[in-house]
Amino acid sequence: MKRRLVSLVIIMVICLSFAGNALALNSDEVIMQPFSTLSIACGLSASGSQYKVWARTKSGFSDDLTASVSLYQVVNGEEVFITSASASGTGTMITASKLRTLTSGTYKVYGYGTGGTSSGSNSSTVTIP
Repeated sequence: MKRRLVSLVIIMVICLSFAGNALALNSDEVIMQPFSTLSIACGLSASGSQYKVWARTKSGFSDDLTASVSLYQVVNGEEVFITSASASGTGTMITASKLRTLTSGTYKVYGYGTGGTSSGSNSSTVTIP
C-alpha cells in the first residue's frame, strides 16, 4: 500500500513538472499575439486636378505603425525627388499621403512601413499621360 502511494506521488510530481509550465502561462495578464507580417502598399491616384501620393501599412493585429512615402520623377533615367510624407499611430492600418500638382511623365513611388519589430517596403511606377 505504501509503495503504491509513493509511486502515485512520484508520478504526480513528474506530471506536474512537465505540465506546470503550461499552467503557469495561462494568465489573464499576459496576452500572447502571433507574429504578423506587414503589408505595405503605395501608389499615385488622381484627386481632382491634383494627384495623391500615398503609402499604407497594414498589420494582422493592433500595433504601433508608421508609414512613409516618397515620390520621384524619372527624368532621363535619373530619379528626381518631388515630395514625401509620413504618418504614425496605433492600430491595424496607417496611411501617409500628400497632394501634389504633377505634370505628365513617369513617376516612381516608394512606400516604407514599420510595425513593432517588423519593417517592409514597396514601390510602384506610374506614368501620367
